[in-house]
Amino acid sequence: MLNIAPSTVLGVAADTRAALKATDQALLAHAQLFVSLLEGAAGAELPIAITQDLYSTMAAHGGSLVEGRGKLRHLVTRLTAVKDGSDQREVAIGCPNGLPEVERKAGDFFTDARGTAPQRA
Repeated sequence: MLNIAPSTVLGVAADTRAALKATDQALLAHAQLFVSLLEGAAGAELPIAITQDLYSTMAAHGGSLVEGRGKLRHLVTRLTAVKDGSDQREVAIGCPNGLPEVERKAGDFFTDARGTAPQRA
């Protein structure tokens, strides 16, 4: 079993979230640039020989960003597998906003196989 410091797991998780956020921001910036390029080209009445090259280059750039985002997704899967093979397996870091809160009523700690609280007499 791998021994990983809890702070390492939390740090890598935070940095991974930051990388995903930055990638999504890059996709948004790309989309905004593409719109500006389309509007600018239309306003300048550029010929198709120029716009086709510009649009193809922009599309390739966007495709690279999406491909890179997919590779980041694969990395997250691999990182999770490493964590799950370590002494930090029980650390829940995958939920974007932390673990969901479960509303429990006093006395409902023990449940039956269906997940319901036993009836009290």
